[in-house]
Amino acid sequence: ALAEGDKRKDAELQFQKVLAAQPENAQAHYDLAELYRHWVPPRIEDAVAEYRLTIQTGPDTLVAELAAKALQELGYATPGPGTPTPFAEATP
Repeated sequence: ALAEGDKRKDAELQFQKVLAAQPENAQAHYDLAELYRHWVPPRIEDAVAEYRLTIQTGPDTLVAELAAKALQELGYATPGPGTPTPFAEATP
């Protein structure tokens, strides 16, 4: 697959093309988030942004559930209304 080895940039470009044509494509946002998360070195902030977009564009989908789980694994709160915040900042 394009996401392996030195083809990550190509995969990123293909996902960006899909999202330019279909910005509400939750699956493409999730796949791009996974690509960023497994980049070498990981592009965590980019992954978090795409996971959030996954949840916003397809809140009732399996990929939204997977994105919420990934955000929690990365130390980010599950998005609700507004922008999710890291757990460290979410507690008073």
